[in-house]
Amino acid sequence: MSNYLYLGEPDPGMGCAQAGLGIFDSGMDLSGWGIPEWLIVAVGLYAGFSLFGDTRRTYGRAKRSRRSSAARARRKKQLQDELSGL
Repeated sequence: MSNYLYLGEPDPGMGCAQAGLGIFDSGMDLSGWGIPEWLIVAVGLYAGFSLFGDTRRTYGRAKRSRRSSAARARRKKQLQDELSGL
């Protein structure tokens, strides 16, 4: 049992003091954050922006694919109409 729970004091971090990790011990006080905390934030931002970029790129590819499929279908119909008219 940790000393914080025994003494009835609130846990100072985000639950990491019990495990002894020392990450985010200052809570949301940004002035107390060190390199590990900022690296975690940077990796999280990178993952979020990467997800956004991949989603946007996939949407664009799907949109182009639908457009090209519709154009192929129109060309095919035109050729079939020409051949049926002969």
